[in-house]
Amino acid sequence: GEPPRNPLEEGGSGFSHLMDEPPAACGESGQVASDPEATAHSQELQSSTSPAANSAAPLPSVLQDQLNRSHGQMMSAQQESISSSTADADVFVVNPDAQEQEAAKPSRPKRDRTEMAQDQSGEPSEPPSAMIGKLRRLDPGISWSEHFAGPEGDAAGLAEDLRNTRERFCCQALEAVLAPMREEVRLLQANCTKSSDKVVHVLSNRLLLADAATARDLPSLRRLGVQRVINCSPQTVRETGSMFYGPGVEYMELWQDDMPDYCVLHDIDVAWSFATAGGTCLIHCEKGVNRSCALAIAVRMRCMQQERPQLDLDAAFRDAWRYVAARKQPVLTNTSFQRQLLLFARMGCRWFPSLMSVWRTPHERRMAQFRALAEDIAKKFVCGSREIPHGHWWRAIVYIRDGTIRGEQRMEDAYDLSTEKQRYRAEQRVKGYARHALPKLVAAAKQIQIRWASAF
Repeated sequence: GEPPRNPLEEGGSGFSHLMDEPPAACGESGQVASDPEATAHSQELQSSTSPAANSAAPLPSVLQDQLNRSHGQMMSAQQESISSSTADADVFVVNPDAQEQEAAKPSRPKRDRTEMAQDQSGEPSEPPSAMIGKLRRLDPGISWSEHFAGPEGDAAGLAEDLRNTRERFCCQALEAVLAPMREEVRLLQANCTKSSDKVVHVLSNRLLLADAATARDLPSLRRLGVQRVINCSPQTVRETGSMFYGPGVEYMELWQDDMPDYCVLHDIDVAWSFATAGGTCLIHCEKGVNRSCALAIAVRMRCMQQERPQLDLDAAFRDAWRYVAARKQPVLTNTSFQRQLLLFARMGCRWFPSLMSVWRTPHERRMAQFRALAEDIAKKFVCGSREIPHGHWWRAIVYIRDGTIRGEQRMEDAYDLSTEKQRYRAEQRVKGYARHALPKLVAAAKQIQIRWASAF
């Protein structure tokens, strides 16, 4: 009964009750000069004084004099400046209620100021400008306002955040821990007999992991007592849905993508709420290898953490991964999903919008920027077409966005938006793909409408 919402006017995707806000662009880390100290000062000064690079709250006057002095010292020692870029937090919520819950969360858990004061023997050894420069190279999503919202700032918190990011949260730190885990899982699967069972009981009688073929097998689902279904790949698994499963089975779609830049865990809270609401839940994607598998492992980890609060969380991820790997091959082959799950464990089995950049490699950040650009252009094409019904908008937008992401892999300068010229070329490629895909999407939407009409 409600009139269709226009996502271009409302600022969100608004294409179904499961989608609310698309991912924002993520920045690319700058290069590091041969002099780390001069580089850190230079990067911070330029990013903090440039309106385009840093639109956060202005610096406190207490720190402005220190930055000016650092600027003079750096200019006398180094003539060449180095630019750094920042990135917006990549926030993607699939449900309005989940969006409100995310907004109420802190952007990043911080230690109590008293506790930090007890641990800090004196003033931080580096000026804040140097620390924020180093932190931004590891996590482009960090901003001045996060640590210096008040007049006195939070230099101790900044030092603590830099240490934790460098040692525990950044891509390099996560990869160092994941390397032996991957080898352990590889040896485990090499010595395991491959099971003929297509369903993995991730949580006994509560959460099942499977592929698209199993999700289409209604007799098997009834035998397993499935009451809920999460489809993580509605782009390709189109034959199922609420009408397919009928009354007694609740159905939810999560429009996820199995690519290195994609943040699979931004759906964890809504998936957790749906999967643990009662009854047996089946979660699947196309093959049950990455998207649905990552969410299933995350749900198992959170259950383990709730049952045993003192459990070592790195070990919880390792055990949950091994548990699924011993029952299904292959599993969790997307290395960026592995990094996200380890970071999820280290954050206490929680996920925050401010974590969208820290786990990515520089190449994955470029991909995320291109994904956001492609999605914006796809919205304008799809929502501007009178031939595609409102109910099919998001499917068409995802088709264009993901198609250009995959097509871009064959380009020599793939995902490069570093200059105006490169950005213009990328926009033309996306628009060309959208124009080519639009007639096909219109025909597909009409076929789906005919199929729905015949079902009634």
